[in-house]
Formats: sequence, structure tokens, C-alpha cells
Amino acid sequence: MATTQRNGVIYDRPDLTLLDTRELEWEEFPGLKGCKVKTLSRFPDGHAQVFLVWMPPGSPIPVEHLPHRHFHRTTSEFAFVLSGELPHWEYESAQQKHGDLVIFKEGFYMHRQPGSLHGLEPGPESATGCLILFWRDGIGNWLDDPNAAEESPDVPYPA
Repeated sequence: MATTQRNGVIYDRPDLTLLDTRELEWEEFPGLKGCKVKTLSRFPDGHAQVFLVWMPPGSPIPVEHLPHRHFHRTTSEFAFVLSGELPHWEYESAQQKHGDLVIFKEGFYMHRQPGSLHGLEPGPESATGCLILFWRDGIGNWLDDPNAAEESPDVPYPA
């Protein structure tokens, strides 16, 4: 019978990783105020590939840095909202001055292709915070990735 070992690890061998995520420690998520992360799987270079993100109520980006929008050049990202809510804005093009507000809620699934323009605007903030399972096929779509500035360029708003 397998038992939980250090920091939630049940098995960690070349052919199997099995974690008790309840036992994993939450870590600070650089660049997102108050957010925490639990990394479940890593790319060979050590960067997070599959991870849980907890965001507290409010906005993950300080209001003085809003609005903010960007896209990812080559990375696809996937997300499944486990609990809570997260207001987020989606844009059809760089010419769209105000995005379409989407409140990500429990049960929402997202597959974001490279080039998909998204961001945050002043307005509704999460009253509950949220817990989201993220996974991605490359790096650069999170602020603490070494290639974030190149992979996820900011897109200015039209005047």
C-alpha cells in the first residue's frame, strides 16, 4: 500500500508520479499579488507545466497597472476552474478598445491558442477568489518565466 511521503509525494519514479495535492505546500506566485501555486508537473528544464493556482478575492494585478492585455506567440494554455470566479477580458483584435468581460466560474474550461488576446481591465473584481488547474505546452505565458517578455508581449489599447 502506497503512503504519502514528503510534501504530498506518493510515488515519484520514471514511469509514475502520484501526488496528494492536499499535502503539497502552497508557494508564492511571483508577479501576481497574493496568488499561490502548487506545481504538479514540470517540463524537463524545471519550469512548471501543470499547476494549481489560487487567487484571492480582488484583482491579481494592482489597479494602477490596469488595463493590461497581451497574447502568447507560441504557447497554448489550458485551464479548468475548480472553484470561485475570475473576471477576465477577451479581445477579438488589437483594435477592440474594451474587451468582452467573461466571468470564469467553477466548471469553466479554457483552451487558449497562441495569438488569443486577453487581459484585465478596471471593473468587476473577484468577490470569492478562485482555484484553477492550469497546464501549458510551453513557457513564457507567466510573468516569472524567463522568456515572458518575448513570448507574451503587451498589446497597447487604441486611442
